[in-house]
Amino acid sequence: MLVVRTDEQKASMIEGLRQMKNKAPEFTFFGDNNHAGIDAQIAAIEEEWSEDDCYDKYPDMEEDSHTRDMALDAVKWLNGQEEDDVLLGQW
Repeated sequence: MLVVRTDEQKASMIEGLRQMKNKAPEFTFFGDNNHAGIDAQIAAIEEEWSEDDCYDKYPDMEEDSHTRDMALDAVKWLNGQEEDDVLLGQW
């Protein structure tokens, strides 16, 4: 079932992600850039990306995988396939 997120839900999620970025470590233990991933999530919500957009913007299967996977989570949230805590509960 496809869920359409309201403008208020999108704005609230984007604000939550921005706040989370201030708390999250910039890099994971493995060297993946969390802040780039959060920025990708914000862009995916603001610009209403599709899954294809995520793969187009982050095509490298190894180097881009963390950022792309985070963006994909945002696309799934945008489509109602993920709950809020999937994005905001990561930290």
